[in-house]
Amino acid sequence: MSVTIIDVAQKAGVSKSTVSLVLQDSASISPETKKKVRQAVGELGYVPNMSARSLITRRTNNIGIIIIAAQQPNLSYDFDMGHHLYQSDILDGIPPKMENTEYGLLLEQYCVSTLDMTGNLPNCIQNKRVDGVIFLGGLFSDAFIKSLKATGIPVAVVGSSNENFDCVITDHYRSAFEMTERLLNTGHKRICFLDCPTRYSSYLSHKQGFETCLLQNRDDSVLSWYVNSLRNTGQSGYEALKDLWQQGIRPDAVIGANGMIMMGAVRFLAETGVRLPQDISLIVHEDSILTSYAVPPISGMNVQKELMGGKACELLLQRLEDPTLARRCLITPSYYVDRGSVLPR
Repeated sequence: MSVTIIDVAQKAGVSKSTVSLVLQDSASISPETKKKVRQAVGELGYVPNMSARSLITRRTNNIGIIIIAAQQPNLSYDFDMGHHLYQSDILDGIPPKMENTEYGLLLEQYCVSTLDMTGNLPNCIQNKRVDGVIFLGGLFSDAFIKSLKATGIPVAVVGSSNENFDCVITDHYRSAFEMTERLLNTGHKRICFLDCPTRYSSYLSHKQGFETCLLQNRDDSVLSWYVNSLRNTGQSGYEALKDLWQQGIRPDAVIGANGMIMMGAVRFLAETGVRLPQDISLIVHEDSILTSYAVPPISGMNVQKELMGGKACELLLQRLEDPTLARRCLITPSYYVDRGSVLPR
């Protein structure tokens, strides 16, 4: 038979309402009484009824994880489909930070096409099923931001800087600069950057880092090409490089914004008979399982996605504890992973 709050009250020698206040960590209860009640809870193995508590405290003890998707979910694994590897890796960093808290997680995917057209909010927010939310991705419309702010719900955003909410981002500029500099220092003279679509704000930092590095290391013998893929898919990476190839452009190094775009470039180059990395070096901004499994394995920048998820969770938990905190934006460092796909020229 399960232990009830009445059992705890009897063992501690207090009223049921006092036990309830202790479980809510009410300041109206003395430290001595709290200690006595908590000792009774531990000895009896009492587990509070969270549903009942939520009716009293008006808290759900749930945190929502919202995956912002560029398209509706599709079960296909075709080459022209985007997949949430980036968000999945970020998500891995969140549960460890939830240990020893009273919060659970609710996961929801929300399509960006809906965000762009309306101010409608994800179901878990509309239905008040969460106390705070972490957004994985930052494709927000003005209408969406307005609706979200009106709820007053604590928010943390991963992967995109937003002046309205706490956020965790990587230094896209520094990553692009470092990749470009590494290629220049290894003698590459014809460098192509296949970047993400322009609807993602990170493309601006990528482009600035790429172009600034080329400018600071100015060499008239170095040629460069910067291209935005239409989508974050293998097919878009394939088509972007194919278009350059058909113009007679022959790079000696390709930078990819992410694993999907890079894998598209790798497939095209393999079909043309190019030897990788003997003829063309490869380097990717966002290291992932895709680039590790590739043939050849691809060197690149580890942006520490799991760390980003963990930091976002910490920010949200802190804001739930103290809503008056000033907005914070954390930048996580990246580091280079050498898998041998960049060869000296």
